Amino acid sequence: MTYLALLIPPIVGAIIGYSTNCLAIRMLFRPFRPVYFFGIQLPFTPGLIPKEQARLAEKLAKTVGGRLITPEMLAHELVSSRFLKTGAEEIKTAIRNNLPRGAQYIRQFEHPKLDEKGPEMVKKLIQDHVGRFAGMFLDADKIYESMKEGILDFLSQEENLEMIADKIDEGIDHFLDEEKPPEARATALSLAFEKAAAHVTQHMDIEGIIRNRVNAFEPEEAEALILSVIRKELHIVMALGGILGFIIGWIPVVTRFMP
Repeated sequence: MTYLALLIPPIVGAIIGYSTNCLAIRMLFRPFRPVYFFGIQLPFTPGLIPKEQARLAEKLAKTVGGRLITPEMLAHELVSSRFLKTGAEEIKTAIRNNLPRGAQYIRQFEHPKLDEKGPEMVKKLIQDHVGRFAGMFLDADKIYESMKEGILDFLSQEENLEMIADKIDEGIDHFLDEEKPPEARATALSLAFEKAAAHVTQHMDIEGIIRNRVNAFEPEEAEALILSVIRKELHIVMALGGILGFIIGWIPVVTRFMP
């Protein structure tokens, strides 16, 4: 038996091991969408990650939104010592600069919890101030939608955002009474921001935000994102497949020479 013949099984084993791992990794992402043959969906299509994207989004939302990024943590970060050391004028400038972005976020973000509870709140408000009898003839759903559209339209006007920023400036100036010592003003401002941050973050659907963002990813985007993080590790896995295949390929060669 020639040396070349001895090397064929290990080389073939290395090629098979490397190719198998490469194919398995590729099947995590590809194909991106179901493949049909005469109307029958072929097995293993789409790939594992595109197929389980909704379930992955749910798990990620619960893990990140429920454990890693909590309303309490966000509130703490918003009122961190670095933030609280900022002067009142800097705070007012930061609020004014970020107000358009915040308004745009409110206009574009979906409000499932608010849309669910909003009509009930409007109905209760009508009954409390107008009376139950009059409330029977008013459509709380339409009133809520009208109010919501009015608010979103209000937030889309630049002059309205300027007015809001001016009112916030006045509120901060009034809150930070110059007659108070600087330490007292800083403490009062800290408590106010802490309460506001806690109130805002408690009403944020962090899990829903994460879930929607993950589900919004196109399969191609998800593949590029994941590969950008673990590309090196995946190459190592493929190389290990080739190494193991090479080693396993030596087994029939060695056993052939065993007594």
